[in-house]
Amino acid sequence: MRSEFPRSSRYDPAWIAKHQMGPHPLWLCEWLADRMHLLPGQRVLDLGCGTALSSIFLAREYAVEVVAADLWTDPRGNRDRIQAMGQEQRVTPLRCDARHLPFDRASFDAIISIDSYFYFGTEPGYLDGIAALLKPDGRIGAIMPGLMRELDGGPPEHLSRLQSSGAAFWSSGCDAYRSLDWWRQQWSQAISTQLEFAVRMHNGWQLWCAWERYLCAVGANTYPSDEQALQEDAGRYIGFIALLAQRR
Repeated sequence: MRSEFPRSSRYDPAWIAKHQMGPHPLWLCEWLADRMHLLPGQRVLDLGCGTALSSIFLAREYAVEVVAADLWTDPRGNRDRIQAMGQEQRVTPLRCDARHLPFDRASFDAIISIDSYFYFGTEPGYLDGIAALLKPDGRIGAIMPGLMRELDGGPPEHLSRLQSSGAAFWSSGCDAYRSLDWWRQQWSQAISTQLEFAVRMHNGWQLWCAWERYLCAVGANTYPSDEQALQEDAGRYIGFIALLAQRR
């Protein structure tokens, strides 16, 4: 239970742990969605939704209609989770590539991406491309792991050495991490959107550590724990970056 995330605290942490594909998606989703001013009945694209936990959360908590889009996750499994949570009328699971989205222009009131935008959104012009899917004044928001400062020649030793868990924090996926300044410049250059904010999530690394600690305590860590590296890093290099823009 975390007081800063009252909505997420109503969900069984064991359910989140069982299906997560990134650090606590509901905490991140709540933090971002509360700043996107979502309205009941709006149509939302959950881009890179993973196991659709964030999609279910958005439908239940904000009464929006959600398209749960992901390339790596079987939509049949997502459909089962959606139905089990009673959200089959509001959430539609799809398998699609974030770089080749099968939607018409101006199809969505909002686009949100939790723990995943850095995998597919780094190419120049990508933001302008998906912003075309937004209705006028629609918003796009992303929150994801990132760099708190630029790296000088590679990851620091404490992130690349083996932890007691048997694995190093820094893996091939971390090569896609970008800094706040990098993301701010990328989103500021978009022609079709106006950047509303680009920020580091306050105490993001501590939230990540707290979640890793819980996973270890209940034996639910699918991957080797990253808590040791995150504690040593203490937010110097690793944390969460949040972005929000509105279609012009």
